[in-house]
Amino acid sequence: MNPINNYRHMIELTNLHSPNSKEIQAFVEKASREKYFGVCMQYSDIGVATKYKSPDLKFITVAGFPPISSWNLFKTKKDPRLNLYLGLYNCKELNKIKAIIDDPRVDELDIVFPIYWYAKGNLARIYHFFKGIKQQFKKPVKVITELGTIFKNRINLFEIADLIEQSGVDFFKTNTGLIPGDFNIMVAGIQEVKDLKPNMRFKASGGIRTLSQVQFLQSLGVERIGTSNLTNDQIANAEVAK
Repeated sequence: MNPINNYRHMIELTNLHSPNSKEIQAFVEKASREKYFGVCMQYSDIGVATKYKSPDLKFITVAGFPPISSWNLFKTKKDPRLNLYLGLYNCKELNKIKAIIDDPRVDELDIVFPIYWYAKGNLARIYHFFKGIKQQFKKPVKVITELGTIFKNRINLFEIADLIEQSGVDFFKTNTGLIPGDFNIMVAGIQEVKDLKPNMRFKASGGIRTLSQVQFLQSLGVERIGTSNLTNDQIANAEVAK
């Protein structure tokens, strides 16, 4: 038996790169066939994906990501100012969230933390934004925080964790995957937040590459793992590739 089988129930296979229809079909059929918890994808891909899902497979979508055309900048420029583009909720993005809330095909919503609002000190605005989404979307909501950027100090971690807890958001999600991260930074952030908020629930994502990492995250109490590009060869080698 593949060792990954013990963890499929907590893994959300992820493809946010706007694949074509055949790629979506292969992606969703794989997740359905191998009984992963769910698939995380762009909202625009949900229509095609619906044709191929099994009844138990969950659909998770995202909001607050910058345009796909700009993603390479985050990996190559390594400019901290780019972080401010994570969680920019313009009218188009807000309308997308409204559509997601009303869409029965969507099972869970992952929203990027609005780093620009936080940098401006608009904690009340962030709280009401999160709370408003949670009140309207009666399903699990996760906030993607991007550990290792502005959330380095204990006070930063406390503020975001408190916003998540007080607004009723279900999960603290560690990273978008756009910014190259370090597994040890992710682990340290999770441990610190758990110390601050013992009841916090976590989804870990971004740079999770081995089965041993998945096992360790589970030992910390992480309930969900977000990962992409899982192949049969990598499973055989006990690897979860990000």
